[in-house]
This record gives sequence, C-alpha cells and structure tokens, in this order.
Amino acid sequence: MSITFRVLRKNGVPFLLLPSQPKLAAKALDLYSAQTRSARIWKFALRTALATNFPLRLESERVEVSPDEPFARFLAELAGSSSLPPIGILAGNPRVPGQRFIVLIFDDNMRPVAVVKAGISETARTLVEKEKSFLTSVPESISGVPKVRASFDGGRVRAFALDFIEGRTPRRSEAIGLLLTSWLDCTRRLPLGKIPVFQRMASSFPITPSLQKAVASLAGCECHPALFHGDFAPWNIKVSRDGSWNVIDWERGELTGVPCWDWFHNTVQFAILVERLPVESIARKLESVLASNSFKAYAANAGVATFTRELLLAHLLHTCNVLRQTEGLDKVRALLAALTTQWLL
Repeated sequence: MSITFRVLRKNGVPFLLLPSQPKLAAKALDLYSAQTRSARIWKFALRTALATNFPLRLESERVEVSPDEPFARFLAELAGSSSLPPIGILAGNPRVPGQRFIVLIFDDNMRPVAVVKAGISETARTLVEKEKSFLTSVPESISGVPKVRASFDGGRVRAFALDFIEGRTPRRSEAIGLLLTSWLDCTRRLPLGKIPVFQRMASSFPITPSLQKAVASLAGCECHPALFHGDFAPWNIKVSRDGSWNVIDWERGELTGVPCWDWFHNTVQFAILVERLPVESIARKLESVLASNSFKAYAANAGVATFTRELLLAHLLHTCNVLRQTEGLDKVRALLAALTTQWLL
C-alpha cells in the first residue's frame, strides 16, 4: 500500500510529514512545538488553512509500505486497527548522530491516540532503548513523566509508544518550581560528588583554575538529589487544560541528578535559541532567576541555597564539556566565561 504525505522542509531537509487529509494534517502540526513569534504565526496560519481545507501548494511524497511489515503492524495495534492507520511524522535533527523520528498515530475515528519514538541507525536504536529503559524505571508516583505504553524491536527499527498528550508550551510567566520541587528526593541527602552527572562534569577538564577550584569545592556539598531530565526546555513540556505539566524527550534522563540544573537549562536554552539574547542579557536574566522567590524556595527545599551560583557555573561547564550541544555552544561558553569572571575573579 502507499501513503501520501504533505512534506514541510526546514533548511531544505524534510522535518514534518503530514497526513494527506487536511484535518489530520492540521492536528499533526502538534508534533512541532513552535517557540519564536514568527514560527507560532506560521504554525497558526498553516493549521487554519489546513483545518478549513484552504488550497495549499505543499510538496507531496508517496511512500510504499507493506501492511505485513512488523513495524506497520505495531502501529496498527496501537491504533486498534486492522490496517496501517493515518500517521504524521516529525523527523529529528539530521545533523546529529542518532536521528530519531516521532510518529503521531490516529485511530479509526481520526483521533490522535499514541506517539511513537523510533530509531533506525545503530546510534538511534541505542538512544531509543536508553530512553525507554529510563521511563520504565521511574516510580509511578512521580508526576510529569509519561508512561511507556508499548515497545518494538524489529532489528532494523527500535521504538516505544506513549499515550498522546495534548497540551501547550508553558508561558514564560508560569512557575516551574512546583514540578521541579516534586522531583526532589527529600528522603535522602547526597554529596554532589556522588551524583553521576556531576562526576562526568567534574572530570571534564581542562578548565580555568578559579572555576576548577569552585567545582572541586562543590563535590563535598550535600543536597537532596533530583530526578534529572537533562533537556528541560519549553519545547519538551506540555501543559494540559487542567494545568498539569507533562515532560517529553527523556533520553538524557537520570533518576539521581543535580538539583537546579534543569531550571538553569530551561532559562539558558530559551534565552539563546529562542530569544536570541546577547550574553550580557542572559547573565542578567540568570541573576533574576537566582534572586526570585520561587527559585529561592526550591533551592532551600533542595538544600543548596548557599551555593546556587557555583551550581550554575557547574551546569554551564557540563553543557560546554559534556553535552556539547550543536546549537548555541559558543554563546554558552561566552556566558560561562563572563560569569566566572564576574563571580570568581
């Protein structure tokens, strides 16, 4: 059988494959979390045009799929269908190793019912398995973490499925303290030097002597460890109509992590990748976060209130030397240098 997609490209590369049916295509746009003002306007205009069946000149591509192929049967079972259901696909970043694909599945009533993350390359399959294993290890009592609904390992493709969660990106005025506080493990205290993600950061030298000294001084500081997402950015968060937060993309997740780092990541990544702020403005924004009542309350609950600046420097060092993100890394390095000079020299 053949499936016809409407193809949207970014920098010349396909990133969204929408169902041919206009109303399903409009719903499949939920796969794309628009952040900038121009992207939100573009998404709204496209969704409106699709929902009203306005004639659009979009590129089409036909894909041949065997309904007996194991992965196709996996998708059909998730939809409760006897045949391959309508799907939309969001392609991951092709510039990084391990590109993954997000598949939105519709049931026979044309309602979105499941989201599948799939990997084809060896690196992608490894990352998919790592994320699935993490999600299945998270205790049921922890909020904001999706539950794995089903998994697939067909050799060439490895995937897992989650229930479809409808929601919007959180507004910048909304507090994140309640969710992150609920991720603290207040039943125990650990020295930062015993937390794996901190250990990887601390061994990522060379760094300037003043920063090295500050990082070394943190190793013996105790805290309540936190569930750690690792890429806690607005585009990985959905706020449902009842106000509950659901966080996706846990491939960097760890059960025992450093408190505050997810909060810092959220602020820095949005400032760099969406707001496009200069280093000086990002530094001021971080100072405002550290001084805010909501952050102070969180830091007190985590037991880190007396060394939050040092934790922020350690977080930036982790981003630079361990994560080595593909976008905005030069600005993170400049931010780390500026705050090191401001706070330690």
